[in-house]
Amino acid sequence: MSAGDVMANRIVQTPTVYSFSSDFRDKAHVFECGAYSYKSNFGLPVADTLKKTIEVGFAHATEESGSVNAPYKMRLDMEDVDAQVSIMPGFWTMSYTIHVDLSGKVDVVDSSGTSVVKAEITGSGSASATGNCTALSKAIQVASEKAIRKMGSDFAYKVIDTNVLK
Repeated sequence: MSAGDVMANRIVQTPTVYSFSSDFRDKAHVFECGAYSYKSNFGLPVADTLKKTIEVGFAHATEESGSVNAPYKMRLDMEDVDAQVSIMPGFWTMSYTIHVDLSGKVDVVDSSGTSVVKAEITGSGSASATGNCTALSKAIQVASEKAIRKMGSDFAYKVIDTNVLK
């Protein structure tokens, strides 16, 4: 879990208010297999992972709900979801390889509006499956979970563990 990637001696003590962009939780991708379509929402699980990481890495963090003042304000944006499926036809079954790439931005400003941390966070994951569309949907889930976990780890590494935020 990415919250486990937070170094114990790097926990941010300064009160921080964080917010997600308005479309963050809506980021999704549609996979098609024959007559089936699988819509995978990436925004919600990424937001949940980042919230858990923030809860561990920030001693005094609050999700913004109105005008709350804090020494640090952190904005999280989900920029891109890129997912690809490669299909290798076989004699009796299909083989699938799924690759998911996620990218986002984090911007932390201090009370004067000066940027303290700007980071691009990314995560990628791959999985393979052999079989029908049901096997494909399971592989999509595995690749997605890997990408989301890596994005949370990247956030911990680039924002919390850097020791820039005190």
